[in-house]
Amino acid sequence: MAGILAWFWNERFWLPHNVTWADLKNTEEATFPQAEDLYLAFPLAFCMLMVRLIFERFVAKPCAIALNIQANGPQIAQPNAILEKVFTAITKHPDEKRLEGLSKQLDWDVRSIQRWFRQRRNQEKPSTLKRFCESMWKFSFGLYVFTYGVRFLKKIWGRFKKSKQGFPGGAVVESPPADAGHAGSCPGPGRSHMPRSGWSREPWPLSLRVWNLCSATGEATTTPWLWNTRHCWYNYPYQPLTPDLHYYYILELSFYWSLMFSQFTDIKRKDFGVMFLHHLVSIFLITFSYVNNMARVGTLVLCLHDSADALLEAAKMANYAKFQKICDLLFVMFAMVFITTRLGIFPLWSNESKCQRSTHILKYTAVCLGKQSQDHSKALK
Repeated sequence: MAGILAWFWNERFWLPHNVTWADLKNTEEATFPQAEDLYLAFPLAFCMLMVRLIFERFVAKPCAIALNIQANGPQIAQPNAILEKVFTAITKHPDEKRLEGLSKQLDWDVRSIQRWFRQRRNQEKPSTLKRFCESMWKFSFGLYVFTYGVRFLKKIWGRFKKSKQGFPGGAVVESPPADAGHAGSCPGPGRSHMPRSGWSREPWPLSLRVWNLCSATGEATTTPWLWNTRHCWYNYPYQPLTPDLHYYYILELSFYWSLMFSQFTDIKRKDFGVMFLHHLVSIFLITFSYVNNMARVGTLVLCLHDSADALLEAAKMANYAKFQKICDLLFVMFAMVFITTRLGIFPLWSNESKCQRSTHILKYTAVCLGKQSQDHSKALK
């Protein structure tokens, strides 16, 4: 088992060159994401389920009743032990041959048996009230987490603009070397360079080694990766973890775990397997982006994906309340936001940062770290 874990967590695969897991352990000066932090998501997911039950009963249900959404379910099928056994143990959609056999056995006509199976299938469908309550919970959480994500990213940008000062731990480089983007000359102690690509477009000079240490007033100095995705990779993976970022990740991970657990008790849909796989992949991506300390670009991806969810749930709520015009308007808004964020901004902005800018910046960082390691070895000799 130890060999499998060692192979899975191979540093050559997960981390840049010359970086080990030991380098990302917490210190007195900085806190980095740790795998054990994610255990907190399990009790929080359970708490989220409890909050959901309370919300649906005391908030969503009164709202639904106020909108004249009734809890009346479909017509209940006539009790029949033989048909019930076939329905639960064999098939919910009997073919012609089985229908004829049941017709002879029960002395019913085929049409009556078909009607019974249709009513029995509809009997398992939830009422409109239950659907409304579920959508209202997802709408409320989606709106909250998206609002928090936007405020979190804007706060980071505002702090950076407000400080406009040299970064702790080293002087700001006024001009990069001509070959900084490739195998450029390595910085000396306490200084670092950034790639030349896009330098002229920056509103202020930046340092590659951005240390997110707290100032005397306790305000964290952070980087504006909301508007410039290059900041997702400067000084990677030595990017300290802030409390806001940690809360954002744990909140999202807890929500997806709660969806995994509640999927077995929620409304049963035809896409159960697809949604189960979706939640599983989402948990996998959130977990490993956190462990790898790729949380900066992860926040951008999370915020983009959350932007359309609240609109979709709002459209469902309007449909259940029979506000058709509002439903159509919300669905059009959802489609526009979904297409813009998922098919436009995400591949052209976020993925471009991960696939191109990260490679460009991290190659240079690896060269610098390797050269510094060689200089340190020579000094020891």
